[in-house]
Amino acid sequence: MEEMVGRWWHVALTRLTRPEHAAAAVQLSDVKTAIGLLFRAAGGQAHVRLAEAGLQRTAAPRHWLHRLAGSGDRAALAVLEPEVLALPPSVAVFADPALNRDLYLWLALLTAHWVPSGRWLTDNVRATRRALDAFPGFHPRYERLRDLHLAQRPGVAGLRGRAALAPSLFNN
Repeated sequence: MEEMVGRWWHVALTRLTRPEHAAAAVQLSDVKTAIGLLFRAAGGQAHVRLAEAGLQRTAAPRHWLHRLAGSGDRAALAVLEPEVLALPPSVAVFADPALNRDLYLWLALLTAHWVPSGRWLTDNVRATRRALDAFPGFHPRYERLRDLHLAQRPGVAGLRGRAALAPSLFNN
């Protein structure tokens, strides 16, 4: 009986803590060619190969259910290194597969314009501006992704510390 309850508990917590839209997931292998073309067309180095990102520890705050389940502290994050552009093996942030595909394309476009200074948030803002200046036709997709993602996040009024200062970076 105890094992059965334990299995049920594990399954229930796993389902509750999975924020992704699994039915709308897009696999990196399905969009790898398009990502590679866009990355290089946007100025990304030709010798950089695409690969699946491994799980990395994140410092993001976790929901109490994630803490209870012991999950949510690792994620497959996009990483640009001199020889490799590592992207998550799948993207399921939105309920629409077309949006998840657009998110992959955005990651390729953003990383092609990435110039690291050691300040992650500032670097992202600058890369976003450079990418949208270079590819103004992507602007409507970007705005849609941004607006839908912001709707998934807590309101600015609920942010604390350095996170509360982040919105001011977009106004400069």
